[in-house]
Amino acid sequence: MIDCVPALTPSEQKQVASTWLDRARAEEIAVLRFQRLANELRECGTHPAVLELAEKAIPEEKEHAILCLNMAQKYGADHTHEANPAQAGPLAPASLNRTDALLYEMVAYCCLTESLNAALLLETAQKATNRAIQSAAQKILKDEVHHSQMGWAHLSWCRAQGLGDFLADVLPHMLDQTGAEEFSTNPTKNQENENLMAHGELPLLERKKLFDRIVRQVFLPGLSHAKIAPDLGHAWMDEKFILKES
Repeated sequence: MIDCVPALTPSEQKQVASTWLDRARAEEIAVLRFQRLANELRECGTHPAVLELAEKAIPEEKEHAILCLNMAQKYGADHTHEANPAQAGPLAPASLNRTDALLYEMVAYCCLTESLNAALLLETAQKATNRAIQSAAQKILKDEVHHSQMGWAHLSWCRAQGLGDFLADVLPHMLDQTGAEEFSTNPTKNQENENLMAHGELPLLERKKLFDRIVRQVFLPGLSHAKIAPDLGHAWMDEKFILKES
């Protein structure tokens, strides 16, 4: 199609286009989220480096959205997914005060979601043989890593202020927001398809393994390092996220 990679059937091509359209919409939502987060960080307080990263993330996510839309169009997409501003709304439980709600969102979105995104993009870049897909994934990956680091840096700053103990109790709520139910509601997507993998489409089982690894080996240990008990997070994974090969 673009390189010497397997040709796709019309339905396979539509699937790849849909993936990148979804990513374009997610990046557009991220622009709105980082615009709000940057304002809240400025008003509530954080380390100056965190605020700088948050402000830098806004044009980065705009660039990602354009890149993803262009990729979708390469695979035949003739429309766009409109971002719903409501999807960029606050993530924290309403019971939290403003400072804690901001910390919750920085952990949920930056430490967790952006770490998951980075892992997915890294795997995509490594498995795809289409050079355009590789290049796009690598470009977005570099920025998502910085966005994840931003979350951990804000958490570290807050812990130094004596904030964040509440996070231990809200981990189940946070993990419920990840959309992990996809892994049990779409079993037909479990099968590997070499043609699709060449174009960056990872099978469901591979994505499930990535989720398991990032949560258990990166996210929860990171919280533990910040002296936030990860017990309820591990319990959630053991109850709701049983990793099976088939």
